[in-house]
Amino acid sequence: RGKPFTAIYCILNEYSQVAAWWLTTGTGMNELEEPLRKLRQRYNLHGFDGPLSCTTDRCCQERAFWNRVLGPMNDDDAENTHLLTGDTDEIKVVDPPYHARCAYDTDVAGAFVGEISRVLRDEPIERQVIFVDGEWLIGNSKMDVLIVGLMNGHVYLFHLAQICRRGAPIPLALKSLLEDINVKKVGNRIFHDVKKLEGWGVKLYPVVELGHLANDRCLSPTRAPSLAYLIDKLYPGVTIEGKAVSSESSVRTSNWNLSPLTQEQIHYANCDGYAPAVVYKRMMQIMNPKEEGKISQNEVTIGMKVILYLPGLKNRVAEGVIQGMHSTNNIVTVEIDLKHADCKSAIVHTVDDDGSIEEEGRSITSLYSNLGEDESSVVKISWKLVYCRRR
Repeated sequence: RGKPFTAIYCILNEYSQVAAWWLTTGTGMNELEEPLRKLRQRYNLHGFDGPLSCTTDRCCQERAFWNRVLGPMNDDDAENTHLLTGDTDEIKVVDPPYHARCAYDTDVAGAFVGEISRVLRDEPIERQVIFVDGEWLIGNSKMDVLIVGLMNGHVYLFHLAQICRRGAPIPLALKSLLEDINVKKVGNRIFHDVKKLEGWGVKLYPVVELGHLANDRCLSPTRAPSLAYLIDKLYPGVTIEGKAVSSESSVRTSNWNLSPLTQEQIHYANCDGYAPAVVYKRMMQIMNPKEEGKISQNEVTIGMKVILYLPGLKNRVAEGVIQGMHSTNNIVTVEIDLKHADCKSAIVHTVDDDGSIEEEGRSITSLYSNLGEDESSVVKISWKLVYCRRR
């Protein structure tokens, strides 16, 4: 009788950790093509562009395969786009990579804080971040369950209602972590969590609000969007299990004072600790136009890739490529694709190849809707350089 599998294919990351493995029917690569594409999607979901290089002991036989699956490994023109929709559209459900662990007593809480501190100690300053959220029984002035997530996907639950029962104080090690000025505490609508932790005598600091980051990067019109909105904006079509509307309301409003927590509560809290990490990683790849990417007139070159914004830098219009520079008024000619514009209501002036105005004061929606069946959606427009940012 033939064997169903005759080989195993294993991929290690740069830390010698197993990133993926498969049982295969042979040593050929074709049956691995689809699984490896999913591996690249997983990289993107966690906020990375994907593998930058690949090492194999069969380079001559596998080079063409890897270039086909992952793209050329040494492409200097590879772009870090605003939203990597092409890499995430096919992902329907994304689970947290690890199960959350829950502390119900001081000793376990201290052990968890030790693990968290060791991870943070080995990280560069910019990655010394924890993701903070909380759950509580409606009407409680204090947080019942503290959720702490890490950049690596691990989530820790501290059942404060149980740990601090009968008037016991919050563990000192946990309090010190939450008040450590060298560790950023990131969360969505985190002001609620700050208030509930004050009931335990904890001053959560310094805090970073995801909604503010999103608003600064033109991802949200408000400074307090929902986490589901941010996930949908950054990963179109992706649903993080446990955060779906159908499952959210009943678990979210359940009794978080219970000890031990139910599996549904633990899974929900795990997603609450994991989702902000995914959002934050991708957010950090996106430019804040008020602080980054400014271009002076003498830096402009033909072919420069730019992002166009409306005045005030609060609304992103489109990505484009500079095709010319006007001698007056600091105006540039930019080639954009109407189909992929972010702000369809933006008013633009289309120009000819020589830079002269072709059509004045048309919305992107109007221009796109009036295209002929075989007409290209790529057009040239004039734009003020002050509202352009380097891409």
